[in-house]
Amino acid sequence: MSDTIGRITVPGVAMSTGGTGISGTQVFPLKTHFGFGFSVDQPVVVHRFGTLDAKQEQRYAVGTGARRFQFKRAVIRKTEVDQLRAFWESMQGPWMAFSYNVPNADNTTSQVLVMFDQVPISFQQMVNAAQVGLNLIEVVTVGPTYAISETCRRFPSSALSTALLAEVQQIIPLVHVKVRELAVPDIYLSDRRVTVGAHTYFPRLTGIGESGSDVLISQDIKGASDNVRFSFGNGDRVMTQLANDTDLKYAEIDLCLYHVNSGILIQLWKGVIQSFTSDGSANFPVTCSDGFFQIMNQYPERQVSRQCWKTFNDGVNCLYSAHGSGGSATSCDYYLESANGCQAHGMSLYFGGQQADPQGVVIKDDSTGFLGFGRNSVNATSIISDTVWGLALPEIWCNSGGNPLFAFMTTPLMVDYRDESTFADSMAIIGAGPLGGFTASAVARNADGFPVIVAPMVDGFTWQGFKVDGNLNVTKYQPGMGLRLVIGNDPANPTQDYFSLGQGTPQVWEPNNYAAGVALCEMRIVKPSAIQPSTPDRHQMTVPVDYGLWGWVWDASGNRSAVKGLVNPFWIAVNMLLRAVGMYGDPSTGRGPSSEEQLAFFVLSSLVTGS
Repeated sequence: MSDTIGRITVPGVAMSTGGTGISGTQVFPLKTHFGFGFSVDQPVVVHRFGTLDAKQEQRYAVGTGARRFQFKRAVIRKTEVDQLRAFWESMQGPWMAFSYNVPNADNTTSQVLVMFDQVPISFQQMVNAAQVGLNLIEVVTVGPTYAISETCRRFPSSALSTALLAEVQQIIPLVHVKVRELAVPDIYLSDRRVTVGAHTYFPRLTGIGESGSDVLISQDIKGASDNVRFSFGNGDRVMTQLANDTDLKYAEIDLCLYHVNSGILIQLWKGVIQSFTSDGSANFPVTCSDGFFQIMNQYPERQVSRQCWKTFNDGVNCLYSAHGSGGSATSCDYYLESANGCQAHGMSLYFGGQQADPQGVVIKDDSTGFLGFGRNSVNATSIISDTVWGLALPEIWCNSGGNPLFAFMTTPLMVDYRDESTFADSMAIIGAGPLGGFTASAVARNADGFPVIVAPMVDGFTWQGFKVDGNLNVTKYQPGMGLRLVIGNDPANPTQDYFSLGQGTPQVWEPNNYAAGVALCEMRIVKPSAIQPSTPDRHQMTVPVDYGLWGWVWDASGNRSAVKGLVNPFWIAVNMLLRAVGMYGDPSTGRGPSSEEQLAFFVLSSLVTGS
C-alpha cells in the first residue's frame, strides 16, 4: 500500500523482480568478506549550558538513521567485475531495491532489502584483478512503533524533567499539518518512518530552523511572533504536488517531540504556515509563525501596487468565467497591460492594482508671447510618484451626518502630477472603496460665524470650477470642471472611473485603465506660476469625505443591513464622550463646533488616544 501525503500518493521504492530474495527481489551477486559490517548515523544535537564557562553541555541523539552496509573485496576477478557491472546496470543504479546477504558475527548471513547508496561505482583495475568498495543503504518499509505514556504541553512534567537528566537521550521530531480544506486528510511527517500513538509519520522532514543555525525556534519577550522554518524533502516533487492540490498558506502546523526513553510526547509549538518555496530543487522550505501573527499584520492589509491582488477566476473577486474573454483560461500574470494580464482577458474593469503611466499633452506656455499671442507650444508630461508603491491602501471610516463641518478631511496619496503652465492636473488615491460619498464643495460657517472652505484642494488651491473671493464668497461653481471624484466601485464604472489624467475638450482619459475598488480624485487647479515641473510627493491634496466605507450592522434580533459611512468603534466611544460634555457641537440642529469646542476636542482626543 502506497503512502499518501494529503491527497498525493508518494511514489514507492521500485522493487527488482525475478529473484529469490525478499519479496521476490534479485539477490546481490557477490559476497563481502567477513569483518565488514554496517554503520548507523547517529545525528546529535548539543545543548551548551551557560555554567562552567560554557564548557558544560548535554547531547541528545535525534534518532537512528538508516543502516549502511559496506561491501569491500580486496581482489575480485574479471568475471566478477563483469557480473557486478551487469547487476548495477540492471538495477539502473540506485533505482531498484534488491536483497543483500549481510554477514553476521557468527559467520552466517541475513538477507536485508537494500539499494545502492552512491552514483556511480568505480573499479580499481590491476593486471589480472580489480578492487572495489561500495555502500548499500537499507530500505525501511516498516518503521518502529512507540506508545505514548504521557503528553506534556510545552513545559515538562516531573517525570520528563527527571528523564531529561539521563545521559542517553533519543528524541524524534514530529510535524503535523492541517490545511483549511476539510477534504484533505491531516498530514503527519517526520525525519523517519515511525508510528507514535495512533499516527504513522512519513519520512519527509530534513531540517528545522535556518540552514547552518542551531536555533530551532526564535522567540522574545517583546510580543513579536515566533518564527519557525521547516525543510521538507521534495526530490520526488510530492510537496510541490501537495501545494498545487490544496492551499498550504495559513494551514495549521505543530511541532511535537517524542522522548523515546520515557515514552513522553512534548507538544512544543503550534502556528500557521505563512509561505513556502517550490523552486524545482529537492528542498521545500516552509516559513511559519505563531497564531498571534494574524493580529500583528499591517492594517490595512492591501497595498498600493501595480499588481492585482485578486485570485484569478475565483468566482468571488475575479469573475473571468462570467464577464471575461480572451487570454489564457487557466492563468493570469496579474498585471494590467502584460501579455496575459487583465486587458488581455477583457477584465480591465475588475483590475485590482493601480497602473499609472506618464501622460503627455500639448499646451501653450503662458510665460511666452505677448497678451496671449505667439505663445510657444510645449509637450507637458506627467510625472509618476516613486514613493507611493508599497504603501498601505488607506481605509476611511467616517460619517458626517450630512454636516460639511463634520466632513473627514483626508490626505490622499499623490500618484500623478502634470504641470500645464498656469494649470496643474494631478491624481491621488483616496483609499479603498467604495466610499459612501464625498462632501459637496461649499463655504460653511461654524458656530462663531466664521466661513470655512470645505472643498477638495491641491496645495491650498481649489479646483478649477470652484472659486471664492477674498471674503470667501463663492463666485464660481461649475461641477465637473477640473474635478473628478471616484468612490471606488468594483467593478469600475467604465465611463468615469479611469485611473489616469484627462486631456482635451471634452476630456479624454487613457482607455481601459481602471483601478477597481479604489477611491481616487483627479483635480485640475489654476496656479499663479509658469511651468515648474515637480514630482508628486512635493504636492499635497485634501478631499472632504462625507461617508466612508460601507459595512454591515446587526439589530437586536440578529438581522443584518448595509450601512454607508460606518465609523471606527473607538471613535464612536470618543465622540459619545465629547458630545456628552458638550464639546462637539450639535449635529441634530446643525450647529458646528465653536473654536473653544474645537480646541477642547483636540485636547481631549489627544489625551484619550495618547497622541
